[in-house]
Amino acid sequence: MRSYIIKPKGVKKSDILAKECVLSSFLYRFVEYENLNVKRLGDDDILEKNVKGFEIGSKQYIDFSKNYFIRISEMNDLDFTFNVSNDTLKIRPVDKNYKNKTIEQGDICYQTASSIGNVCVYNGSKAFFNSHIRKISFKKNPFYIFAFLKSSFCKEQVDILGSIKGVDNFREDYLLNTLIPFPTTKNYKNPQVIEQLVANIVQNIIDKEEQIKRKNILIDTIIETELRENQQKNTFSYSYPTIKEIKQESRLDTGIYSRNFKENQGIIENYIFGYSNIFDLGYDVSRGQNLQISNIGESLYSNKVIHGAYKLILSKFFNERTYKRVVYLGNKEQLKTIEKGDIIFSCRGEMGRCVMFPELVENMITNIDNVHIVSKNRTMVEKIYCFCILGYLKNKNILDSIACIGSGAPSFTQYQFSKLKIPNFPKIKQQEIAKEYYNPMKKNMHTSLGDYLAKEQMRNAQIGIFELNNELFTLKEHLGDILHRIIADEEIILENYF
Repeated sequence: MRSYIIKPKGVKKSDILAKECVLSSFLYRFVEYENLNVKRLGDDDILEKNVKGFEIGSKQYIDFSKNYFIRISEMNDLDFTFNVSNDTLKIRPVDKNYKNKTIEQGDICYQTASSIGNVCVYNGSKAFFNSHIRKISFKKNPFYIFAFLKSSFCKEQVDILGSIKGVDNFREDYLLNTLIPFPTTKNYKNPQVIEQLVANIVQNIIDKEEQIKRKNILIDTIIETELRENQQKNTFSYSYPTIKEIKQESRLDTGIYSRNFKENQGIIENYIFGYSNIFDLGYDVSRGQNLQISNIGESLYSNKVIHGAYKLILSKFFNERTYKRVVYLGNKEQLKTIEKGDIIFSCRGEMGRCVMFPELVENMITNIDNVHIVSKNRTMVEKIYCFCILGYLKNKNILDSIACIGSGAPSFTQYQFSKLKIPNFPKIKQQEIAKEYYNPMKKNMHTSLGDYLAKEQMRNAQIGIFELNNELFTLKEHLGDILHRIIADEEIILENYF
């Protein structure tokens, strides 16, 4: 993201007096912009509602409830939508005073703690939300305003006012005084067209994110259904581990003796077409690139694009069989790159998360915390299927149960990989699963803004997770460029963003 913060080399006496003689240099920064067609978010013709959530206390948390309680942990700077999952908190029925403290499908929420100023769109059933979230609605152009709130331009306005991560010092006027630039005739002869372009791109991004979630759920559902509908006539019966079993495994730091693991693993073992070991299927496992200075010398790291540099993906940015961010790494050495068909599996930290590359991404690398799972003999469909099964095993907690946890954090070694069991699905079922992850199609040829969104949403429903994720990077880059041109009051050529 671009930064619009200016750090002045000097200040006037009047500025110091206006700041009540506080000499902290932090308070004298300002955000620079050329476009003077700006409005305060709190202006009467912009903001419609601004509702703060509430705190309920941990005693009200309950596992079996339809009352979801959304917190800022479900909001992410890298996503336009909330990450609501089975782990999202649920609460008891609330007091009547909180009945209206709910968010629904399409509501825009503003974060007031941790990553202050972050916004996300809520897509889900009605839920309650905590006090570090504000539900905001606008009288017009909601997706246009959302785009700017999501940008560094608006976040930095809050930053320079003294908002500090980890400190609960947010004030409502930080939100209300945020300036939103609007297009001018310098940007385009009809400024409203630019507003519509921004809104369309935002809605396209939101739809792609939702399609990724939907297709991930669908992949796991297909796998679960195939396993459960094709079981041998054995019945599951749990028993505590015997001394013989413990001696055979030689481990106590493991979840493999638990009922949950044995039941989920048993469904795979009882599958009518059997299962295979990942090594028996011809896969090799090898560590990612060691990036230590002692191994490759000095490197240059940057979040900004460096042409010709390596693209580094880290497991902390893996989620839903995708990666959310790339770090650029400059190094003179020949590093180990990710090849077409490689599965990248996280062995530490975010253990069990993985991504897969059915197409070659030039100069892409990962680090030593991840492994490359590679096969020269398997077809692309078979590799994608294996990758999707690994994601399923992660979501069923099978990987966590197998992992070594003696050091405190789960980790995977060659021994753990030998314990993985990949069900032998028929080829037609493997193809059905693989299509949800990788299904390339030609891009739409748009004739106008009017048909852009409808065509994109139809295509989003058909292409795979891999294509959706790649296009998210492109769309966010386009959106950032358009917003920068609005801020700088520069010409915007529509054809560059279709």
